[in-house]
Amino acid sequence: MTSRPKYLSHSAYSQFLRCGLQYKYERIDKVPAPPAWYFIGGRAVHLATERMDAAGTWPYAADQLKEFWEAAFDQELDLAFREWPEDSEWRHTGRGSVEHGHDYWYNRGLLAVEAWQDWRTSPARNLEVAGVEVEIDEELPSGIRIKGYIDRVFVDQEAGASWALRGAGGMQGVQAHVLDLKSGTKRPSGALQLGFYKVGLELKFPGIDVRSGAWWMAKDAKEFVVPIGQFTADKIDYLAQDYYKAVENDIFLPNPGAECMWCPFKKQCPYSE
Repeated sequence: MTSRPKYLSHSAYSQFLRCGLQYKYERIDKVPAPPAWYFIGGRAVHLATERMDAAGTWPYAADQLKEFWEAAFDQELDLAFREWPEDSEWRHTGRGSVEHGHDYWYNRGLLAVEAWQDWRTSPARNLEVAGVEVEIDEELPSGIRIKGYIDRVFVDQEAGASWALRGAGGMQGVQAHVLDLKSGTKRPSGALQLGFYKVGLELKFPGIDVRSGAWWMAKDAKEFVVPIGQFTADKIDYLAQDYYKAVENDIFLPNPGAECMWCPFKKQCPYSE
């Protein structure tokens, strides 16, 4: 039997549902796999925008945005080279490695940080950032821990002052909005990830009311709000317990299909198409 997972994260749970064998190869068997350009670029977009929000000196000049982006992109490239020195073997989507490699992601990432500034500084927005990369590490009713990082937590200006002054205490009635940045081209079809964040934040800050969640899509330079009120600690716990039972009993179902083309473990997988 496989060892009990240390905690529940949305990334692990979603990978398990997407393809149990991919989950096993990566998280249980620890099969080495080359980095993917879309992960490198995506992480760099997250890092650059985090630093922009942390500095908070809006608006930034064009050369400053470029510096934010290049510093983040270089950092992620350095990490990828340390992990896998042969960049010719790095994974990519699309039919051509050049268009989805370094130049593609350099240009796409720069556009993303420019779009983030435009959106963050829009006069139409009436919320302020209360937290950047907010860590959640909380216990569900069953005792399973839920872990993750919320890209942004937004509150109104009055609640923002309360958040800064009181931190984890005294948040009764504060309404919050959770947001996840997406640098890819495909918007998620469901809201489970945001539901994880809602539950985790409400467990972390008792009394806070996470009213809404959204995806911010870099390609659209806008957010897409989705309903998340249906997610509760009990509902996430139910999913967590079944996930734990499956992993502990070595139930890793394959999901052969079009995505096998991009899977880093297709050479090992007997179901790869």
